Amino acid sequence: MISGRATDAPLAFHAIAPSMGELVEKRRKRLLYQATYRGFKEADLLIGGFAKANLGSMTKAELDEFEALLENSDREIYDWAMGKHEAPAHIVGPIFKRMQQFDIAKTIHGIPKD
Repeated sequence: MISGRATDAPLAFHAIAPSMGELVEKRRKRLLYQATYRGFKEADLLIGGFAKANLGSMTKAELDEFEALLENSDREIYDWAMGKHEAPAHIVGPIFKRMQQFDIAKTIHGIPKD
């Protein structure tokens, strides 16, 4: 009994490991936090509002794209989304295009989606 256990059978880690659904939910929560607390209020409203409205329905590929987008600075994302500067080609994917079309006024005023 060197290991402190009665048997040397391997521990059943799979029984306590989180399911894929739990891992995805944890990832969505982390991305929501990262999207909501960006650094300046306008970016928080745009990026965070978009995340709140869309993260729950994003596929794994869309989550990957959104996560990669968040690696850029809040100022860059905001300026690209608002059309102040042209976004680099590697940024312009389906998620970014949806963010560009996101109606931030509806988020601010609590107006339900169409």
